[in-house]
Amino acid sequence: MGNARFLVGVEAAVYHSGRYLFIRRSRHDADAPGLLALPAGTVEVEPAGEGILEGTARREVREEAGVEVEDAVYFVQSKTFSLDAERPVVDAVFLCRYRSGEAHPDGVETEDVLWLTQAELAAREDAADWLQRTVALCEAKRRDLGWV
Repeated sequence: MGNARFLVGVEAAVYHSGRYLFIRRSRHDADAPGLLALPAGTVEVEPAGEGILEGTARREVREEAGVEVEDAVYFVQSKTFSLDAERPVVDAVFLCRYRSGEAHPDGVETEDVLWLTQAELAAREDAADWLQRTVALCEAKRRDLGWV
């Protein structure tokens, strides 16, 4: 992977009234079928402007879960992973606040949406360790920001 070209991915941890928004990826998803995750996607080529990563976070939440967010704040987590041998990803996680809309699956990329507390997520068997670690970092950042 020395000369790899990375996709740029963005995840959005949406916070509202003590809970975070999670999606269950469609069972037909090529990359992560049935996975419980944060809304996420890759950066697309868009007209010049500022905030491309934040804009991607907002777009993915809107497309995958039907809600609008505000205050997309980059926080302490960025990572790399590989979708397969030929598609490495650099991923940045944003903490966002819910603004409006009723969460619902899009029926294409997502088959379910859930609002869960950190404790409820930890009690689930389908919550990957990496997802729980990400939410723990979100909780710390949220407290630092004074978001209630």
